[in-house]
Amino acid sequence: MKPPLFLLHFSGGNKYSYQFLKEHLEPHFELHPLELPGRGARIAEPFLTDLNQAADDLVEQILQDLDRRPFYLYGHSLGATTGLLATQRLEARGRPPRHLIVSGNPGPCPEAKERHRYYNGLSEAGFIEALREMGGLPDELLANRELLDFILPILRADFRLFTDAPTTYPPIQTPIDVIMGDREQLVGMIDNWRHLTTGTFRSTVLEGHHFFIYERVAELSAAILTTLSLREVY
Repeated sequence: MKPPLFLLHFSGGNKYSYQFLKEHLEPHFELHPLELPGRGARIAEPFLTDLNQAADDLVEQILQDLDRRPFYLYGHSLGATTGLLATQRLEARGRPPRHLIVSGNPGPCPEAKERHRYYNGLSEAGFIEALREMGGLPDELLANRELLDFILPILRADFRLFTDAPTTYPPIQTPIDVIMGDREQLVGMIDNWRHLTTGTFRSTVLEGHHFFIYERVAELSAAILTTLSLREVY
């Protein structure tokens, strides 16, 4: 049987956010895309207000789907941070993932928290421009007022999750592999993640901005496949 890979979405995302990876990863993994409240199938549920709530929610989803097979977590941006917190909780319950794979995130640090403070303080126009620079939303969506009115509250709520987030966390035992784009603002701090695990650590830098994941699908998939060490699973 294929090992489960749980996918944790980025800000504004939902359980369909990683569809572009499906053809590359599904032959090797049983994919479990997760979804926080306030979007997709959970649109009627209220937004969460802090990262601990988000991590608790994700852990309950993971535990519902778990059997005894080794499993893995992957998250981009917001999903990287919620993945770290979820792994802490899973370790405490004696059900740690085999690997935590994160991307588009320099790890908890004062510089990252300051960036989120900056984004949260922007006007709507400034926030939209910041999203345009990050490359996470297509120009067609940014030009569509109706779609913007739908997605902006989700994005704002997700960015607010970081408001009271600590800048340091105790290390986990689970190995961490981190992937970032070479034009991300805080790519130079990628090794922050090294201090967040007592297990093995590996970093990979691919070409691109924050949402390099859309432009470097083959390279990202290859990095994930290498990271997950399939030889250990079968």
